[in-house]
Amino acid sequence: MKTIVFTHAAAKDLDALDADARKMIIASLSAYAIDGRGDVSRSSADVTASASASAVTA
Repeated sequence: MKTIVFTHAAAKDLDALDADARKMIIASLSAYAIDGRGDVSRSSADVTASASASAVTA
């Protein structure tokens, strides 16, 4: 199982989404964390300049 850590900016962005979009993102990240399904990877964006870095995986 992988650990997903949200930056503060990413958490705020996720909270700002409508409920359906937020549920889809959380479900996708959960599937990735549990068994590696999906196309989720570490963001290479500069999180100080861009809030588009939604998650960092370890």
